[in-house]
Amino acid sequence: MNQNLAKAVKANSAKRNSIDYKDAKSIGIYFNASEEEHSSKINNFVKELKSEGKSVEAITYLNSSQDNPYNFQYHVLKDEDITMFGKINAEKINKFIDKEFDYLYCICTDLQTPVKYLMAASKARCRVGTYAEENSGFFELMVGNKNNNNLTELIKNMVHYSHAIKSVVA
Repeated sequence: MNQNLAKAVKANSAKRNSIDYKDAKSIGIYFNASEEEHSSKINNFVKELKSEGKSVEAITYLNSSQDNPYNFQYHVLKDEDITMFGKINAEKINKFIDKEFDYLYCICTDLQTPVKYLMAASKARCRVGTYAEENSGFFELMVGNKNNNNLTELIKNMVHYSHAIKSVVA
């Protein structure tokens, strides 16, 4: 883990307390917009969350321009939003990072450094991502995905295990 990521993880004092999925109101989603072949899966996931009454906010990292195949609004993190020291200097992105989502889903299989920083700095209560030992500092819940390119399986597993979470009152 590079120095900026380690600092972001250490400096993040967000309260991590998973709540029952049925009680969750705000959902954050990170997705990889460069994988346009997965757009229908992401669109369906967002539509499902909204149909459940969840407030959904999404973000993607993009280093080039492309057509928009998505049916929802999302924020875009671009290379020019990142300083040479790895800090994010875009107000809309920092607001996303500071928002205390009940769940933040990272729907991608390859975490690039800007995405790792986003996850490390996020104030979300429960960050959910793909299982990889080296990513344990970025997520409270990691799910397996036998076929790395199968986004349908990844989303299905994320939803299944999120629904299984029961909040514990101490």
